Amino acid sequence: MSRTKEQEPLKTQTEMQSEKKMRKGLTLIETLLVVVLLFAVLAVVFSMFPKIKGKLDVMGLNSSATMVIGGVESAKSQYGNGRYIASSKKAIPDIKALKLSLGGEKATESLSDWTYECPDGASSTITVTTPDIQNDDARDGLEMSFNSKNSDWVATVNGDTVEFTLDKVLCK
Repeated sequence: MSRTKEQEPLKTQTEMQSEKKMRKGLTLIETLLVVVLLFAVLAVVFSMFPKIKGKLDVMGLNSSATMVIGGVESAKSQYGNGRYIASSKKAIPDIKALKLSLGGEKATESLSDWTYECPDGASSTITVTTPDIQNDDARDGLEMSFNSKNSDWVATVNGDTVEFTLDKVLCK
């Protein structure tokens, strides 16, 4: 004899709860909720990435600028008899005294796009120029960071580059 629905015994609340617990997987709404939360977290992380990258770029550029300026000052003492090295605008590794004061060929490989210029004579202005920096925040951050730490040299954004200048010097 077959049972009809009305004849089936009523299930207790405990039995119904245990049946719910036994189901496998997530419902469509639960899955959608997980996906939406995941996208929200990713959106926050990716929106912070350019800011973090800009700060890292500034730190790297500031380190390079400090190294280059230190090399220029060192070349003045070691090879220029107290005068800055006179040169038309050239890549830093192409100026022997600067390359040597910065540690040689290997040390200046990463500076091949940086330039140095100091016209021969008294009351000259030395200009050290970075390669093009595409990130506006990195350029502005480098200018601000460098100027806050240096009193003689001045960093100025010029288009896509940053120029470091020192006025009224003797270049020979």
